[in-house]
Amino acid sequence: MKKLTFGTLVVLLCLFFITQAYAQSLASNQFSDISSDDWFYEAVEHVTSKKIMRGTSDATFMPGDKMSRAMAVTVLYRLAGEPQTQFQPMFNDVLAGLWYSEAVIWAASNEIVQGVGGGRFEPHCNVSREQFITMLNRYSQPNNLDNAQIGSQYMGQVSEWAMAAMHWALSSGLMQGTSTGALRPKESLGRAECAMILLRFSHYADGPLHPPEPTPTSEPTPTSEPTPTPSPPGSGTMQYEVGNVSLIADGNVYEPQIYHVHSATLVGGNLVSASGVPFAWWLDENIGTMPDISYSGSLQIVVDGKFGSISTGGWTPSNHSGMILYPIYSRSFNDGIATFTLPEEPQTYLVYVDVTWTNTEIDHQHREFLTNRYIFKIVE
Repeated sequence: MKKLTFGTLVVLLCLFFITQAYAQSLASNQFSDISSDDWFYEAVEHVTSKKIMRGTSDATFMPGDKMSRAMAVTVLYRLAGEPQTQFQPMFNDVLAGLWYSEAVIWAASNEIVQGVGGGRFEPHCNVSREQFITMLNRYSQPNNLDNAQIGSQYMGQVSEWAMAAMHWALSSGLMQGTSTGALRPKESLGRAECAMILLRFSHYADGPLHPPEPTPTSEPTPTSEPTPTPSPPGSGTMQYEVGNVSLIADGNVYEPQIYHVHSATLVGGNLVSASGVPFAWWLDENIGTMPDISYSGSLQIVVDGKFGSISTGGWTPSNHSGMILYPIYSRSFNDGIATFTLPEEPQTYLVYVDVTWTNTEIDHQHREFLTNRYIFKIVE
């Protein structure tokens, strides 16, 4: 066997280090919208390498997008090691089998979240900065913070229920205010901001901090997190009148997958809304969890309960990931029932209908409503 010369050894070592540097460069630049010059670069590297957060696609992270409440509890669920969770209905807008279902139930069972009232969690509403810090505070279970007060420069900015958690975040360096006292606690949390908080939290904590199992009490008195939308003055407590939506195929009844479009409150004629995650992204996350529905005759979508309107968000079928998005037109409904037949060519269809649920007892100037998209996967 020939001995390696000194020159050959140098060349091999150079190739090795170049290869390692190139591989590291590839790993560090997997997202086209993240640069090494970004202030959140290290944070995104941390949360994605630890699989706490994921990109919105293989090539993008979308650092400027806002975090939803579902995303917030999901990152904490991953931080805890995704403990096995038995689904149980705790909120009327969180169904089994969704990408965030187990995370929400885990967080609620461990008293990390408590919903927004009226039996709702509103998973697709944006989470505010103070809401996320409160969730993280409850997750980490810091001691002796019940009576903690936030600095005077932030008084009036932070909600009373978030005072202790925000004091903890500021004192531990998880969140930083500006020199002018701006903390923006009620603004929606961005994905880059969330990554940065989680990076700082990894330095704060020695490994994952698993919350203890909740101790049941005979008379629990949970306090609800505030709803992301304001309550109209003088209107009292409002709740969505959410009924049932189902599809009947060959006499079999199927439940839908639900995508939250938006919720809003109309106050004095002014509309305030909270957006959800992009619909295309939601479909990519959930198509695999949708059961296949086959049929031989006509199909019916049935909408029960009080609703303000039925619409579709589009008037023509469109293509997504090789499947046809097929809207059921509002004009095809008669007393909440639509009967229809899909085209005959072999194709997988995602049939959907948008239903706006509303509290009909509130007058036009003061009312609250929720729009959901109900989706069924139908295989010809």
